[in-house]
Amino acid sequence: MAAIDDLTVRVLSGLGMSLEPPIDMDVLAQRLGVSEIVEARLVEDGRLERARNRTRILVRRGVNSGRRRFTIAHELAHLLLADDAGDLIAHRARLAIAREERFVRLGLLPRRPDY
Repeated sequence: MAAIDDLTVRVLSGLGMSLEPPIDMDVLAQRLGVSEIVEARLVEDGRLERARNRTRILVRRGVNSGRRRFTIAHELAHLLLADDAGDLIAHRARLAIAREERFVRLGLLPRRPDY
């Protein structure tokens, strides 16, 4: 199984979600800590924003349901896969520890040894 497939199974199973498609992107986002998904006037299809300890996904107003699902999945991939030196937004670095703890709880990362 490819690494991304393994990650998908571990994330969905760890969040208590079915592995059978279609995956409910709104529920997945909520379980990953996204506080809201908002339709907005955007040039791009979507955006992940983090501010004041909240994470939200903005989706361009008027997109069809298939594009909406894809956009939410794309933004969730940023949440799961982006490194802290990346370009999401400046606030991401201070949330790195919380994300690492979430990955440890889901079994996606091993616990750090106590030295």
